[in-house]
Amino acid sequence: ALHALLTALEKAGATTTDGDKKGRVFVTVAGERIELEIREKLKQVKRPLNDDEKRWYSDKNRLVTELVGTGRLHVVIHTWSGAGFKREWLESDARPIEAMLPEVAVTILAMGPHLAELRRAREEEARRAEERRREAEEERRKAQRDANRWRRFVEFARAAEEARRARALLA
Repeated sequence: ALHALLTALEKAGATTTDGDKKGRVFVTVAGERIELEIREKLKQVKRPLNDDEKRWYSDKNRLVTELVGTGRLHVVIHTWSGAGFKREWLESDARPIEAMLPEVAVTILAMGPHLAELRRAREEEARRAEERRREAEEERRKAQRDANRWRRFVEFARAAEEARRARALLA
């Protein structure tokens, strides 16, 4: 299923790379990296202790909870898009994984341009915020410069007034 999905995505122009140790795969569409995973759906079951486990527990009738595979595949897109794209598909008897793969591929291919647009919008907003910050800094510097000029002007006026008084006293 994963091979079929990746082949279809590559034919549509996406690039794929092997994922990390967790089995995730990375697909690049429109310059945006989308992380997805196809794994077996697990379910939690309770079972009685086996002979080896009975040695470690005092309650021999205890049940142990463990995860077991269901035989059904679960497709998960881990990359957040914020646009209401469906991000999970679970195989069922009524809908096998083969029937879901086209929908998964279309979703991934549509997410790429959307994520690129989101990135451009974030970069544009960051640029505008930086521009606003620079303008505010320039305004602050201008106000500081004006305040310094006024302070020096007042100092000169006081000095001139003192010089006038000194001249009057001398005269």
